Amino acid sequence: MAIVHYLSNGLERPELKTFTLAGIEGVDESNVDEIIDALYEEQQTRLFSIPLGTPISTKQDIQDFIDQYLGLGG
Repeated sequence: MAIVHYLSNGLERPELKTFTLAGIEGVDESNVDEIIDALYEEQQTRLFSIPLGTPISTKQDIQDFIDQYLGLGG
């Protein structure tokens, strides 16, 4: 998944179209850049903080983070 690749290496920043094609909800023109930045920052925190966290690596991980970030989580 292109989004996970970006979170892993910081190259080839995904576009809104990438989220749409992946079926990720909650991302739109008004928040795509903010969400990408927040996802990347969260991934870096999970990978390099002590204790190490579980990296964002699946579509569901991405959707869960976005839902939480947007205040949509239960």
